[in-house]
Amino acid sequence: MDIQLTDGLSFKIFDLVKIDCPVIFITAYDDYWQQAFEYNSIDYLLKPLRQDKLETALKKYENIRQYFTANIQKLLEYHQNQVVEKIKKRFLVKRGTDYVAVKASDIAYFYAVQKLVCMVDKNGQKFILDKSLSELEKEVDAAVFYRVNRKYLVNIASIKRIKTYPKSKLQLELTPALDEELIISQENVSDFKNWMGS
Repeated sequence: MDIQLTDGLSFKIFDLVKIDCPVIFITAYDDYWQQAFEYNSIDYLLKPLRQDKLETALKKYENIRQYFTANIQKLLEYHQNQVVEKIKKRFLVKRGTDYVAVKASDIAYFYAVQKLVCMVDKNGQKFILDKSLSELEKEVDAAVFYRVNRKYLVNIASIKRIKTYPKSKLQLELTPALDEELIISQENVSDFKNWMGS
């Protein structure tokens, strides 16, 4: 791919079309090499183009392709193990002067109130945690817990009812019940429906 075209820089193509394949940029300008590597570039060749440089770039592509083809199973297993290791199965919480471990599957939802984050189990017991909702969101299984809004992170098993709400929003009823309305914004409705149906 050349960089400077008569109608502008070729980088604009990447904003209009999703290009997943590796790209070799060939240009007379050395100003854009850093920018090129943001767009799937595996090499940046300067004009006048030399045959040996092009062959080296193509060989580089072939080596990368062979590496990932040969190691795809190992890479997938490594990634899956990393994800599994990050998901917490239990949370250690304080109850009076004691500590108890609560299974992730027994948690109905987490919520933030002022500067505190609370965890509510299936029996309605509340525990205060010393983590933010954003931190907890990274530690729970994304297939089980959903961040409804800035205040609530809910377990799919705690969703009792989903009702339509004005302006294309949704309202959730949870168990244990809340003393406030839990609304999913219009912007998040599609993502929530995809999560529920996955």
